[in-house]
Amino acid sequence: KMFANCSQQSNYLICEYKMSKKSTTVQLNQALHVIAIDQARSLANQANEAQKNIGIDPQLPDVLTFLVLSGLSMELYFKAIMLLARGGLVTKGHNLKILYTEFPVFLKESLNRNYLNNSKDIALPIKVIAIAQRTGKPRFPDKKGLDKNFDSFESAIESVANIFTKSRYFFEEIDNDYSYIEYPVGQISSLIHSLGSTYDAWLDDEFVDGV
Repeated sequence: KMFANCSQQSNYLICEYKMSKKSTTVQLNQALHVIAIDQARSLANQANEAQKNIGIDPQLPDVLTFLVLSGLSMELYFKAIMLLARGGLVTKGHNLKILYTEFPVFLKESLNRNYLNNSKDIALPIKVIAIAQRTGKPRFPDKKGLDKNFDSFESAIESVANIFTKSRYFFEEIDNDYSYIEYPVGQISSLIHSLGSTYDAWLDDEFVDGV
């Protein structure tokens, strides 16, 4: 939308137009949290099955499928919690870190507590796949900037914040000669479990505050 601030000057009108900022939230029916959580769980189950089929010899197309499903699942978990706890007010977008920053401290603490309780699923090192994007012989992949931190829910969600867009649009997310795709299986499992447990805790009235 555009808004105009107009002033009369002699026999003509001068108008200053300003573009309004796009809203980052949308108000929906709170009851939609049921659909969102069911879809989040369905995608998580599909991601789990995709991971089982990958086995010990990961192939890039299968890894990307797993990551796309996982990214969408986590996004819908975040939005299911928002729908439920904020009366239907949902933050738009795919960036998981941005969605996480919308949460108050007590929910962040719940997410981190559940994440750490599932530390048995968190294994290092993490496989990183470098997809050569340029024609000709690219230079050797640069390790700089590839280090990710998965010590807490917050650091882990920041590390996979763009997992959906990076995996779905790997041909657009280019860093010099390569697209870098992280494959943190155990960490993703713990993130999804933490989101699901926090959603269930809200349904069980374990929290007294709103988001």
